[in-house]
Amino acid sequence: MWRIGIKSGLIIVLGFIAYGLVIQFMGLQRLPWNNLYYVVLILGIYFGHYCYKEANNGLMTYQQGIKLGLISNAFVGLVNACPIYLYTKFVDASLISQLAQSVQESLRQKGIEEASIGEIAQTIQRMSPEVLAIGVLVSTVLLGFAFALVIAVFSKSSKKTTSS
Repeated sequence: MWRIGIKSGLIIVLGFIAYGLVIQFMGLQRLPWNNLYYVVLILGIYFGHYCYKEANNGLMTYQQGIKLGLISNAFVGLVNACPIYLYTKFVDASLISQLAQSVQESLRQKGIEEASIGEIAQTIQRMSPEVLAIGVLVSTVLLGFAFALVIAVFSKSSKKTTSS
């Protein structure tokens, strides 16, 4: 299970890289297209479930599907969090300020109160690189877990095993 989980996590990471490059080169950052990374994540989780079922004669329980999704997403979260931590810790700590500004712009576009936006921005700016990396890891795992819960319902085996 671990091998397949990490394999599907690697596929998700490569999908994120390819997707990010396409979005960047085509200048689609401010369009709804930049939220299609959810599709990459969903397809990666489903790919892991498909591979697991192939390796186990078409059998996979709901719990196995969730566990496989968690393994994949923990790998993706670690791969996402490590470069962010290393970059903000050793290269450019202003990435956290840039993140706060980006969040402020996004919240203003959504019509959130200015007082709330200021509090959120201050909270982000007080983050250390370690807290930011942990936040990326946890948010990735939680998002992936939510998707894995739903995907496992559809990809679990409908075959009943009989005891002899």
